[in-house]
Amino acid sequence: MTQDLAEKIISNYVEKAHALRINTVAIRGVDPLSPEGKILWADRNEIYINWDNAMASLRELPIEYSARILCEIEQLPAI
Repeated sequence: MTQDLAEKIISNYVEKAHALRINTVAIRGVDPLSPEGKILWADRNEIYINWDNAMASLRELPIEYSARILCEIEQLPAI
């Protein structure tokens, strides 16, 4: 695996994890039956699938990238 591909996989995962966190905060306190709630939950389904696919791609990385993944996740902004 090339360094460039590994970086892309890590970056993709971090991006998807961040989107999932943002959506999680957005749906708190919103009535899931309201128009806004329905949109947020529909978005969440897509966001979750994207995150799950990105997580699965992490399994393809050699073990030496594990520390890098953890560092990237820890640097995600608190929400």
